[in-house]
Amino acid sequence: MSATDQSTFERFTGGKIHGEVASAHRPEDLTSEVMRLVDPSASTETIHWGRNYIYAAEMETLAGRLPVVVKQFQNQGLKKKLERRFKGSKAKRSWRVAKELVRVGLATPDPILWVESDEPEGPSCFVAKNLIGAVEVRQFFRRLNDDPEAQGFPEVDDEAFLGRLGRLAREINDAGIL
Repeated sequence: MSATDQSTFERFTGGKIHGEVASAHRPEDLTSEVMRLVDPSASTETIHWGRNYIYAAEMETLAGRLPVVVKQFQNQGLKKKLERRFKGSKAKRSWRVAKELVRVGLATPDPILWVESDEPEGPSCFVAKNLIGAVEVRQFFRRLNDDPEAQGFPEVDDEAFLGRLGRLAREINDAGIL
């Protein structure tokens, strides 16, 4: 059972940011730790650098150090500002979906927090527990396409894996998550 299954979530604001954190993973000085964590200089490893920046880091919580993955979304431009205003940031939407996946019992990394800048074009971040040794499914598709950037996806029976992935997508859909 994941740590956030039994958890409550706390909203926070301060230091020109706002968001929500899983109470079970709350840092002692929430604002300072969140500000440190969402600065890419806190990264211990870059996982993906593209439209969004995804990196591994360690978060200081009341229970000790926690390995996390930070997905930082950029919000520059009129389209992004409008989307954020009317639909919510991608970070907040990622947070909602992750909490819902946990609620319906589907395996997902524990959602730790979402945070966004109070500035209209400032970044927003979704933070989840880092599953050490896990490999993103995007690497499977890169390998299938003979992409030179494919990294470390284990050898699997492609058809069997796609079948399992399809069943997972069906479970997510059946749970009402679109």
